[in-house]
Amino acid sequence: MFGFLVTTFNLATLTNLMFYLTVFIGAILLRKIAANWEKMIRKALEIEVSLKQIRRPSKTLWKYSTITHITLFLALLEHILSIISRMSKVMTDLNESKITDRVMELYFSTSVPVIFNITSYSLWKAIPFFIANIQATFIWNITDVITMCISLYLTSYFDDLNNTINHREKYESITWSKLRMSYSQLVTNVKEVDSKFCHLVLLSFFTNLFFISLQLFNTLNAIYMTYYIYSFMFLTARACIMCLLAANVHKSAQEPLFVIRYVPSSEYTLDIQRFVRQILFTTTALSGVYFYVTRSTLLKVFGTVLTYELVLLQFNMVTEELMDGRSNSTSITSL
Repeated sequence: MFGFLVTTFNLATLTNLMFYLTVFIGAILLRKIAANWEKMIRKALEIEVSLKQIRRPSKTLWKYSTITHITLFLALLEHILSIISRMSKVMTDLNESKITDRVMELYFSTSVPVIFNITSYSLWKAIPFFIANIQATFIWNITDVITMCISLYLTSYFDDLNNTINHREKYESITWSKLRMSYSQLVTNVKEVDSKFCHLVLLSFFTNLFFISLQLFNTLNAIYMTYYIYSFMFLTARACIMCLLAANVHKSAQEPLFVIRYVPSSEYTLDIQRFVRQILFTTTALSGVYFYVTRSTLLKVFGTVLTYELVLLQFNMVTEELMDGRSNSTSITSL
């Protein structure tokens, strides 16, 4: 933190501060989740046993693996393009055609001014940072991956329940009372999971908003376009998929209403009335502490990105004016 205080505050410094601060907070939250993982799995197992009548064989395991591998691979590619982009800029500034010690020194000095503004550069200091930076990149992406997988897991429960409701004539032993009780258990499971993951979801939304806005801003102002365009597209796609999967929990929890509407009046019992009221007056969804993740949340995210983009443009203009003012005052002093 001391390094940030002695470094000139600009957009690059703000980006580094936000990246490492959010990664640090993410690591703490993941550590907290890991400590409660056994208890949460035991609770989920109890619910699975109680719902064995409606639970189908899981077909989502391949989805978890696919999402994890693809997201982390694309994140690694984005990180490699970032290194290539920065290295190309340094080599152009130094008018070098190949990687030399001067290039490496300037690359790390500009990449991590927080460190090398308070200590002299050496390769043995730069290598640990390089490894830590890759690790931080994966931690940053894992927060979204975990949210996606948890969303798929919870949605699969409601999909099984909705499938049972849609084909209730095949399950004569399952009454509306049992279906309502099963729904209540699923709601309890969602609330239990959400209590452990809501802060991680909040962090994920915040970092996605900031870095999508940042990369969009860089795309409008960058010289090396390939990295910034790819990074913006990757971050946007990752955030949208995460938001949509998380919103599917709420959407699937509302689906029983569409079936109940067509129940004949002769079968419209007190249990069905209670079921309808429970669905209507209980918000079953993942949350980010201060908001629920629903389909409308995605529209709010787009609106917030535009707002952040205007703030970043204004911040950059003010920074440039301050830099121009300092350079002009220096010129006057020298005269």
